[in-house]
Amino acid sequence: MRAEQKELDIEIHIVDDDCVEPDEDFRVMLMEAENENMLLVGNDVISTVTIVDNEGPGIIGFKDAVVCVRPLGERGCGKVDLILERTGGADGDASV
Repeated sequence: MRAEQKELDIEIHIVDDDCVEPDEDFRVMLMEAENENMLLVGNDVISTVTIVDNEGPGIIGFKDAVVCVRPLGERGCGKVDLILERTGGADGDASV
């Protein structure tokens, strides 16, 4: 990094396949440029990256477990929008 730089993007290529497998983790560590066996000093020099398996259909559930709604008076009719989320996979159609 140059002296005036405060941020630097690094690019890591992840290869997607069609195999259903558990999530996988790997770590990215910041090392000294002159001595690649020496970790930089600091609390934020290691990051764990999790590759989430997206081959399964996933799990569908409500985004929020609790939703508060105020009624529109004694005779008023209101409505509430409940948001569903798919997590843990996105391969194929799913129904609820």
